[in-house]
This record gives sequence, C-alpha cells and structure tokens, in this order.
Amino acid sequence: MQQRQKQLMHQTSNIIDAFHQGLQPDNNFLGPQEGTIPPANPLKDFEDAKYASKSHGLITSYSANTHQGIQRNYNEDRVSIILNMTRPEKKDPATWPKCSFFAIYDGHGGSTCADYLKDHLHQIIITQACFPDDPRKALHEGCRIAEEKFLAIAD
Repeated sequence: MQQRQKQLMHQTSNIIDAFHQGLQPDNNFLGPQEGTIPPANPLKDFEDAKYASKSHGLITSYSANTHQGIQRNYNEDRVSIILNMTRPEKKDPATWPKCSFFAIYDGHGGSTCADYLKDHLHQIIITQACFPDDPRKALHEGCRIAEEKFLAIAD
C-alpha cells in the first residue's frame, strides 16, 4: 500500500511540474518513460508531498501537496486537514456524523486570507443550520459568510 501511495505522489508531482512548465498533463507525465530523462523541476526548494496512510473510518489515506511556485521564495498556500470534526455544542449529538474536512487554500499575493480560511472556514461551515443535512448548502453559505467576515477585518 505504501509503495502505491509513493507512486501516486510521484505522478501528482509530475503532473504539477508539467502544469508549471505550461504543458498539458497526459499519460506521458505519469512518470518517466523507459530510456528517457524526466524534465527538471523548475521550482526552488522543492519538497516531497506529505501524506498519511493511517486509516480513519472510510478514509484509508490522504496527502497534501503545495508548491511555492517560481515567483516567490516562500509558499503562501495553507492546508487544513481535520480528520474528526468536533460537534459544535448547539448541534444534536444524535444526528452528528463522523466527518472530516480537507482544504488547500491558494494564497495569491499574500497568505492573510489563506490563513484566515484555514483557521475559520471549517467552523463556519459546520455551524450552519443546514449542516449536516445539506452539506452543499452549508459549504456555499459558509464560504459566503467567511468572505464577508474576512473582508470586514481586511479593510
């Protein structure tokens, strides 16, 4: 299992590399072909993706992979992985599902908004009256409310 995860991580990195080079990913980017040399990675301080293979309910493994890009010498992306969302006090324990939250926030031109969303979006979503019955609506409303709250403090 761990070997398969490493293969998938390598494939993901190759696809991301192709994207950053302006190429359309296809099967040629799923790994170096025999007798060929893979393209050099244009990213500075490239780090391998981080992953976990510990099982949690229906989730058997997960990974997150962000890159700083070629414009800056730092990464503005933020990652949020919460495997067992804590039930808010006002929610009924009888209807609270075992749920997880995964998000990557792309910090374009700064990490302030990405930091805010990493720290707050999941809580805003699960406190919506429609969660957990209508997660799509809760996500939509949660994003709308998070945007309003962030814009209020960003000025």
